[in-house]
Amino acid sequence: MSNKERGLRRRRGFTLLELVIVVGVLVILTGLVLPNLDVFKQKANKGVSAANMADLSRVIQQFYAQNCVYPDRWDSLMNSTGTALWAATYDANHNLQPGLDSELTGGPIPGSPTKLTTTTISSDGYLRSLTRMGITTVLDQGDKSSSDFATDRFVTPRALANGGTVATVNPADDDGKAIIAHLYPQSTDGSGNPVVPAGKMLVVVGIGPTNTMMGKAVQEVPSYPNRDVTVEYGRFLAVFEASDGGSPACLKTVLGADGDTIGSETAEYYQK
Repeated sequence: MSNKERGLRRRRGFTLLELVIVVGVLVILTGLVLPNLDVFKQKANKGVSAANMADLSRVIQQFYAQNCVYPDRWDSLMNSTGTALWAATYDANHNLQPGLDSELTGGPIPGSPTKLTTTTISSDGYLRSLTRMGITTVLDQGDKSSSDFATDRFVTPRALANGGTVATVNPADDDGKAIIAHLYPQSTDGSGNPVVPAGKMLVVVGIGPTNTMMGKAVQEVPSYPNRDVTVEYGRFLAVFEASDGGSPACLKTVLGADGDTIGSETAEYYQK
């Protein structure tokens, strides 16, 4: 074979058979990799969530250590009247209207857990338990015309008061019971169900951008991963234990925007 013929053969490139083989290999590799991308993304989100929950717990406790009170101006998770949870709904055209994660309120997706409920502050003891620790004001859902409503929806201040309503862990829901069991592993009723100890109340609030620890203990409030904040609340939640006897409230845990505990997030991260 002459040098000219060898040069032409070198410049000819892949044969049709070779191209078919290469494309076939790429298709096979794509089929193996793509189904796992969502899994990898979900695991990464769970890892980030668990880390943020641990960091926020530490930051809130650090704020308390430095100021002898907890931060204030928490998102109430309540509607504009401060009487019910801000639940997502469907309009007449079946378009989803914004609200909390369906796992917190049970809707609008049928069969969803109802991890939260509402409770009336029924005594001056519960109120004093919270306010003596600096938790005096919550922010209810704001006017939809507000310029910041698209991302941070809780802008209307409401002073806590005896007779006022707050979001609490739902002891009647199985997923709510799981949160209670996480916080009080030794507290059960006669049937072995987890219960909040007598005289205690688990108040749940959101960690929003107007919280008083922003710019002091933390520069920017983290968002819960993989949330469309235009239609769903995407902030972490803090759970405080208030006492009917008026003893100081205390931070019990930080939850994800869907009410998952740090243990649940960690378990899902390591799940195969």
